[in-house]
Amino acid sequence: MMMKNNQNITNEAIKQTFILFALLLISYQTKNFSEILYNIVVFLIILFQITIPAKIINKYNENIDDYNIHAHGLENIFNNKNYFINYSKINKEILYLCLIIAIFFPAYFLLYIKYYNLNFKLAFPPSWPLEIISQIFVVAMPEEIFYRGFLQNALLKRFSIYKSILITNVFFALSHLFIEINIMRILTFFPGLVFSWLAYKNKSLLSAILFHALCNLLGQFLWYSRSEEHTSELQ
Repeated sequence: MMMKNNQNITNEAIKQTFILFALLLISYQTKNFSEILYNIVVFLIILFQITIPAKIINKYNENIDDYNIHAHGLENIFNNKNYFINYSKINKEILYLCLIIAIFFPAYFLLYIKYYNLNFKLAFPPSWPLEIISQIFVVAMPEEIFYRGFLQNALLKRFSIYKSILITNVFFALSHLFIEINIMRILTFFPGLVFSWLAYKNKSLLSAILFHALCNLLGQFLWYSRSEEHTSELQ
């Protein structure tokens, strides 16, 4: 019975991923057609990624904590009920995150500059405080809840951690092709592996969400810091 339930929830997670793909494709098709319709579809995508995991987990009588969809109590900070924040685990997770940033960000920065042979001038995206909030709560958090929380752990019901991470990030990378038909979008597979490792290692989504948002912000920072000459060449 347990094995059948595991198989069912894995299949359901994959099914919901393809539904998400359909929504992403609709958003791509409406982007140049109607801004209002596009924004509605984007809102539905965010809502889908946040709400569907809990709905499916409850449907199969699973424990949502087994899917790591939490941040050691931080997610309950605005809840009126009594809650416990595990600061020890948060500190440990942030330490892991800092080590990952110290390893990957300088290397990515130098490779980016060298690959594009760019003249670099420090610049930030317009309305960057709002962009930080958006990247954390509108982009990274919904995606991490769905992919590294729901999908990855549903796959773990049937597959090894290595296969689960691999499959999760194949889906994750493919989803970015529906956002923009650009083969470079496939490269999101590689940072996705780090997001998956952070979520699995720390048994929460806190560092995965933060690292995901920081990667996106670094990409924007590098884009806006390019000289006008190189920016026009790459557009």
